[in-house]
Amino acid sequence: MRADNGSVRPCVAEIDRLASSSADEVRRGEEVVFDDYRRRIAG
Repeated sequence: MRADNGSVRPCVAEIDRLASSSADEVRRGEEVVFDDYRRRIAG
């Protein structure tokens, strides 16, 4: 992800959002990814 100034660092707001996300939110996100992965394999 590139900022407008050409930097490859993600924006500070995105870092803050990721840092403030709870462990439960992270686990739910992983479950969605793994469910999608399993569906692709099964399909």
